[in-house]
Amino acid sequence: MLQLIATFAAVSALLTATPGPDNLLVLRNGLHGRRPAIATGLGVSIAAIAWGIAAAFGLAALLQRSQPLFDAVRVAGALYLCYLGVRSLIAAARKDPRPEHTSMNAGPAARGSWHALRTGVVTDLMNPKTGLLYVALVPQLIPHTVSVLEGTLLFSWVDAIVAGGFLAVMGWFAASAVEWLRRPRVRRITEGAAGVSLIGIGVRTALERT
Repeated sequence: MLQLIATFAAVSALLTATPGPDNLLVLRNGLHGRRPAIATGLGVSIAAIAWGIAAAFGLAALLQRSQPLFDAVRVAGALYLCYLGVRSLIAAARKDPRPEHTSMNAGPAARGSWHALRTGVVTDLMNPKTGLLYVALVPQLIPHTVSVLEGTLLFSWVDAIVAGGFLAVMGWFAASAVEWLRRPRVRRITEGAAGVSLIGIGVRTALERT
C-alpha cells in the first residue's frame, strides 16, 4: 500500500509541477505577499479533497458519463479563468496598485488571503479533469483489500498534501521576491503576462473537445 501511495504521490507531483492555472494563480498572488500565495495553494488542496469526496460517491463518474454536464463545468471554469485574466490585465493597466494590495497591515492582508483561498478553491473545482483523474487513475491503484470509498478518500488526501505543499513552496519563493516584483514596471509586466496566460488557458479550455 505504501508503494502505491508513493506512486500516486509522484504522479500528483508531476501533474502539479506542470504549468497550468493553479501555478499561474500562485505566482500572481505572490505579488501580494506570502499569505495570499500560500492561501491559493491551500485552496487548491481543499478543492482536491472535495473532488476526492465527489469521486468516492460517484459524482465524478457522472461527469465522465454525461458530456453536457462535463461541458457545462468545463465552460464555467473557462469563463472564470478569463474573468481572472481580465482582472489581471486591468491591474496591469493601472499605474499604481490598489492600496489593499500593497499595504502590509493585518486587515488588507487577511482580506487578500481569503480572496486567494477562494480563488484557489473555485478554480480547481471548475476543472472537471481533476475529478476525472480520480475516476481514471485511482481505481487502478486501490488494492482489493481496501474499499473504493476508503481508497479514493485516502488518495485525495495524498493529492491535496502533495499539491498544496508544492504550490505553497512555490508561493513562498515567489513572495520572497515580492519587493522586486512590486516595482511598477515589473508588477505591470507580471500582471499582464498572467492575465494573457489565464485568458489563453480559459479560451483553450472552452474550445477543446473531449
